[in-house]
Amino acid sequence: MKKLLPYLRFAFSAVLIWFLYRRVPLGDIGEILGSLRWELFAMVYALTFLNTVLSAMKWQCFLRAADLHV
Repeated sequence: MKKLLPYLRFAFSAVLIWFLYRRVPLGDIGEILGSLRWELFAMVYALTFLNTVLSAMKWQCFLRAADLHV
């Protein structure tokens, strides 16, 4: 059962994504992506990545202070 669980999760996620986007025209998505300002998109992506790294470092400090090793 443990070996099957990742496949079931993937299948469930795929069905949910299909259910949510089944009525969205692909042309509209392409038009929206075409009108993106990619420099702003890259900046938001970089800031999100930086936030994740800083959050991981914060938790590392908390765990060290509590003398917990994961």
